[in-house]
Order: sequence, then structure tokens, then C-alpha cells
Amino acid sequence: MQAPGTPMHLRRRLVALTFGLAGAGLAGGAAADTMTTDFADRWVSQNDAITLTLPQEIWANRSALRVFVGKTDVTALSRGGTPGQIVIDPALVPLPPGESDVVVWRIDGSSWEEVARAPIRVLERGDFESMNADATVEVQLKGRAVERRLVEEEDPERTLFLDSVSNIGLSFSGERGGTTYEASASLTGSSYRPEALRFGDLGEEAPKLDLAEYGISVSHGGSGIRLGHVSYGNHPLLLDGMSSRGVILTGRPTDRFDVSLNIMNGSEIVGYNNFFGLREVDHRVHGLTAGYEIFGERPGALRAELSLMHASVQAIDDFNAGEISDAERSRGVGLRFTGATEGGRVTADVAWARSIYVNPFDPFLAQGEDLQPVQEARSSGRVVDVGIGLIDDARVFSDEHGLGLRLSLHHDRIDPLYKSIGSFFATDQLLNRV
Repeated sequence: MQAPGTPMHLRRRLVALTFGLAGAGLAGGAAADTMTTDFADRWVSQNDAITLTLPQEIWANRSALRVFVGKTDVTALSRGGTPGQIVIDPALVPLPPGESDVVVWRIDGSSWEEVARAPIRVLERGDFESMNADATVEVQLKGRAVERRLVEEEDPERTLFLDSVSNIGLSFSGERGGTTYEASASLTGSSYRPEALRFGDLGEEAPKLDLAEYGISVSHGGSGIRLGHVSYGNHPLLLDGMSSRGVILTGRPTDRFDVSLNIMNGSEIVGYNNFFGLREVDHRVHGLTAGYEIFGERPGALRAELSLMHASVQAIDDFNAGEISDAERSRGVGLRFTGATEGGRVTADVAWARSIYVNPFDPFLAQGEDLQPVQEARSSGRVVDVGIGLIDDARVFSDEHGLGLRLSLHHDRIDPLYKSIGSFFATDQLLNRV
């Protein structure tokens, strides 16, 4: 059927264009199945080499092939690979950034035929594969608009006032090439200086808006670094979840072996003047932990850890503590074994530590007097926890609600003078609990 008023030659061109588009669509669908790549599920950088694998009958005539990334001809960047492969090495000319397609064309005289196509995602320098940033601002107003006193004071500190209290939170996370970047910060402010974060330390010099805490971390696989407010230690008798400002380094040389190192301030601090928390050499806590999975084929079956700790703290309180501190020094070594049967019916956690602790001479507390020196104490402790599942999800009283019964065994043996700066527990005790 002919459309009225349409010239014959125009109708022929429309028919040819229609069949041409249909043919191109079929060719594109077929092309998607003829090539595999090494970048299908990942982002690549502009200088990463990419590999295309083509059917042998197409690759055999590779001199007639042209490769494009987006609108850029990258054929000149190709180098020899194994049979069936084309390797594009953009060492000299970077790949065009963004999301586009890699298209392989076959040239026969003046005709171009698309033989393969695959999507590609190329990161521009400094870009992230995924990124999330967030900021929160919270402002509160408090004040006194009316005041009535039954008993007059001679010099009231404040009568009528209006104060503002603010909290600002910033966070960022991004991922690129398997590396994760994270950063966060929390700032606290008050328009009334006596309520400022560090007024107890700096008095009238305390800033009204101050840094409460921050964290910066970079990690790749099992290795990474974290700066700022950190928490470290998992040995209950030596260094157990101590929080302060410092740095933690982690590494995983093998799938079964991991190691971590921390250096942190001896007390909790805020503000920005001691940004890394490591300014005082004699007010630090150092920790080293090495762990090994004895049965690598089943992680968690039996893990052994060696922990070392060396700490020296001065008579410096936490920023919000109202107590008189004492100078302390301690160092120690600890072993820990954790394990579980397959399914977790039986679990065990055994920890042992040996610590050397002393209170060094502190001129601030001595106040010019002659004090009897504290003797160095060498002592040990052990903690054992065992759990045994006796009944697991038994349908005794109801088909809908299972019954479980677990036996827990606990043993503590802590020497009377045992103490470690990085952990807090009851000493001088022998405890057995079922």
C-alpha cells in the first residue's frame, strides 16, 4: 500500500532506511554476544589496559578491525595478546572518561560493519566509583526572658539571656579501584563561652566553636590507615577497646595472617590544636596485635592472637573528667585463642596476659615533698569463657517457638597487683561461674 502523495524514490529510501535500522539492531544484538571483556563489572582508570576477547573468525582478520571507545579511535593503542584477544594499552593517550561503549568495527573498502560492542566505565582522575557526602547542622536556642527572685543576690552572674548551642556533622565516603575512603567530623559550639567544649582547660581562651572528634580512613582489602578518634584493642586484660585520638595501621599479608599497630593519646582529647593526638611523647599508648587463623579453610574455627602494649601517661585528665590523675607506666604481653565448632554449638575464648606496672615519680603530685617510690609490679591474669549449646531450637512445647538451652562456663584468675593502662577490670580475684 502506497501513501498518497509520496514520490516513488522517497518511498524506496524510507523502505531501505527501515530495513537498514532493523539490520543494525539485529547486528548490535548479535555483537553483544560475540565479545567478552575484563572490565564488565568494574570501573577502570584512564591509564588501565583493557582486554577484548573476540571469536577466532573475527580476530583472524584483525588488520581490518578498528576499535573505538566512545568517539575516540584507540586502534593505535592496541598491542598483541594471546590468540583471540586485543589489548588496548592507553599508556600514552588516556581513555576518554565517563560511561560509553567499546565498539569494534570491521572495514571492507568504504563500508564499516559493527562486529562487537560492550559498555565501559572510565574514571576521570580524582573521581570515585561511588560517593556519598552528608552534612547536618543543629542549632538550639535557650534563654531566660523573664526573671523574678524572691531573695535578691548581690551580684547575679546572669539575669536575662539568650544562648545558642550548635552541633555540626560532616561525613564523606567514596570508593575507587577497590579502595574505600571515609572522613567524618563533629563540631560543637556555644555562644556562651563558659559552656564551650574546652572552657575547663583554656578558660576565656576557649573557642566557642570547637572540634569534638573526627576520623579519616583509607582501606583496601584487609589493609588500611585510620586517623583521628580511634578505638583499639580486643584483649580483655591488656588493651581492650581503648578510645582516644591517634592512628591505627592494619595489614593483611596473607588470607590467614593479619597485623595491626596503634599509637594514641593517653587520654581523651578534643579540639584542633593537637590534631593527631601524638604531640606528647610521654603521654601515649602503643599497641601491636598479630592474628593467625590456624585452620585457613574455615575462618573462625581457631584463631590465635599475640598482643603487645607499651603505655606511658602523665597526670593529664580526660577533657571532661573531674578527678586528680596520677602518672602511670605499663607494658605487657598477651595471648588470646578464640574458636568455635562448625555451626557454633561450642565456642571458647581463652586470654592470658603478663603486665609490668609502675607509678613513676610525679613532681606535680609530690609538691616538693620526698615520697616513697612505688615499686614496679609484675603480675599475670587469665580469663576463660566456654559456651556449649545443649539444646538448639527444639520443638518441645510449640511448633512455632523453639526451645534453646546453652551452658556458659567462666573462669577468672587475676593477681592482686595486676594492672594495665589499656584495660579496666576487677583485680585480686578468683572467680568461677556457671
